[in-house]
Amino acid sequence: QDISCDVQVDENIRLQAALQFKNGVNKHWRKTAQNCIQDDEKMRIRTRLVAVIYEPSSRLARAYAEGTAIVARMDYPSVWSDALPVVLLNCVKASLQQNPSASNSGIALRHALYTLHRVLKELYKVQRLRLSLYQLAPEFFRFLSNLYRDSAMTFLANIQMVMTAQSISPELEESILVATAALKSLRRLIVHGFPEKLATPTDSRAPIHATDDAVVSTSANDKSSLFLSKSFFTTLLGNFQKFIKLPDPVYERILLQGLKLIRFLIKNDKFNVTDLLSTKAHRHPQTDDAKIVVATSLVTSDFAADCLQTLVSRYIPLNQDDLGKWDKDPESFLTVEIDNQWQWEYSLRFAAQKTVEDLMQQHSELLAPLLIQMLVQASDVSPDSNETAILIKDAVYSSVGFCADNLFHHIKFAPWFKEKVYPEMTSPNLSWRLIRRTACNLIGSWIDVQPEADLRPLLYQLLVACLCDESSDLVVRLTAVINLRIVVDVGQETDAEVFSPFAVAAVEGMLRLIQNVDEFDTKSEILKSLESTVLMMGARVMGILAAQALREHSLDLHSVVAPAVNFCLADDQVCPLFFSPHGLDLWLALVHNANSPSSPLLSLYRHIPSLLELNSEHLKNVLRLLDCYFILTAQTLLRVIAALSKLSSLLAELNTEAALCIATTLRSILRSSFHSECKEEIEQIFLSSGILESIFKIVVGANSDTGDLVIAEFAGLIGLFALWDMDFLLGLSAKFDADLPGKVVLCYARVMACAAAFTPLMCRIGL
Repeated sequence: QDISCDVQVDENIRLQAALQFKNGVNKHWRKTAQNCIQDDEKMRIRTRLVAVIYEPSSRLARAYAEGTAIVARMDYPSVWSDALPVVLLNCVKASLQQNPSASNSGIALRHALYTLHRVLKELYKVQRLRLSLYQLAPEFFRFLSNLYRDSAMTFLANIQMVMTAQSISPELEESILVATAALKSLRRLIVHGFPEKLATPTDSRAPIHATDDAVVSTSANDKSSLFLSKSFFTTLLGNFQKFIKLPDPVYERILLQGLKLIRFLIKNDKFNVTDLLSTKAHRHPQTDDAKIVVATSLVTSDFAADCLQTLVSRYIPLNQDDLGKWDKDPESFLTVEIDNQWQWEYSLRFAAQKTVEDLMQQHSELLAPLLIQMLVQASDVSPDSNETAILIKDAVYSSVGFCADNLFHHIKFAPWFKEKVYPEMTSPNLSWRLIRRTACNLIGSWIDVQPEADLRPLLYQLLVACLCDESSDLVVRLTAVINLRIVVDVGQETDAEVFSPFAVAAVEGMLRLIQNVDEFDTKSEILKSLESTVLMMGARVMGILAAQALREHSLDLHSVVAPAVNFCLADDQVCPLFFSPHGLDLWLALVHNANSPSSPLLSLYRHIPSLLELNSEHLKNVLRLLDCYFILTAQTLLRVIAALSKLSSLLAELNTEAALCIATTLRSILRSSFHSECKEEIEQIFLSSGILESIFKIVVGANSDTGDLVIAEFAGLIGLFALWDMDFLLGLSAKFDADLPGKVVLCYARVMACAAAFTPLMCRIGL
């Protein structure tokens, strides 16, 4: 602390000292800690912490503030009872000393406010302190709200000058920074500082509401605008009844916060209490008032109509960045589109879609005719129209899709689709790719809403035609695949005959398409659709799949299946809990049907050593995999001895059945390696991996507990070495055991039933 407070020391050294000080306080402050800080030293530290608000370096001030918050969390209120009053007093003193002409006065106030923010944040994490904090909250709130209002009003009074000059003076910039710093603590107080069932002070909304337009509508400080919108949203999440007001956002991130606000107010579970008797004890007394405010002052009929038109025409259409991503990387574009349907909070376009969907759900009688009117207007747009008109038409069609559940009483889908959408979907015009993609999504959205039987053959025909058209846009083809799965799943029990004329073409098209894509997520979507098709059609398409998956044809599937196997085996995962036996079965089938090694197949071999470590009921399948790999390509794999080293360590621990499986695998490795003319390499690998020494110990050092069949199997392995290189085997006799021939004879006496395994060895050593 002495070094960090010494202004004569270099700032970087001071910062490092401040960080070490903060970490040391966190580790050694408690009395139960090892090498704990003594009480007199603690008192000196606390005294100096509250006196560093005039530190000019923001980085150092932040480190001090975090250290103060840590100390307050552990000492308040038992030891440091005046922690909060002292921190507040610092803020008051700094605000009274604030001088626009003094460069450090505003900095001191901001640092004091940041310290207050950090202390409040830490203390509100401790549940037992809530009651004492409730008692102090009104005083803190009064000071902060006044400070925020005064600072923001100072900026507001000069806003015209700022907009005219297109620049901001240091004094005005300081005022808005102070307002932002005060707003951080205000937000925490509004959300956490008052009991749920007690009303917030009557001026809780006034300071922010009086200045939100000024702060948000200017480009002088983007961070302040964004933080203000965040304050609205997090306040609503905490105590929405106390804080009802919507800002006027400008920037995209602020727009996103605004849409989240609107969604929260439109679709709020606390407004839809059905069982008042069971929830009365938990119901906030201002809930009904807040509901009335929302219905009469915010989500009015005019607002809902304007909001629908604005969102559909301005925020739901694809922008140039979206189109650029579509053209540059179609697979990533589609993956993001799928993910954003569930992670809409991070995308302005999808947040707009969710907002329109919620508005339609609450005001369908009002908004459905308006959307239909927009649909009629969009029908006049042709491929020759300008890009903006096509994008808006695409947005209107998309809105009809995701609002399908609330439009089924207002739109007859089958006649409209046949008359308008079908000609557009079959048009070869390249400008119509947006409409073709959205038409596929329309089918998936409406198939379960108005499932008319006479329309289904046409829907199947169109989707299959789109996915099989290799000249079509890749995004359109993949979208057709995804929505085909939706339609097939809906008609799983009833549509087998209807889908039958298109099933073969669909399967063949998906098998071709899966070879033309690269990303794992994209392949997974195609495989899901293929699975649904196979479940519906059964034997009618199994012949196609069998022809594609067996023997030499299976090589075409390696690039598709190998990533799926890799995922099931938890690539780069240390913990085996993610291991999937289905992936192992798929891997084994892949290797069994391969007649030559492919790069995707060889890339999976690295999993075998880690799978051997599992030592589980799947060991037999792993050994079969190792066996198959050496049969396919012994020369390539001889450089990898990790698997044999694992087998060597396992031999002493396994039961009879597992030991016999290992012996069978080792025999296959030996035979495939010797046939590949790798005799010297395999001898050195067996020797360096330790597996040969383990075999000798089983055979030569056999005891009464070792099964005769196990001894015979491993003795047979020694016999193979004797057949191929007797000099190598006898050279090991001195290394492992001086009386190898004699002990082999003794083993032979124990396993007369397995004498055939010893015959080659006995002939070579003259017994």
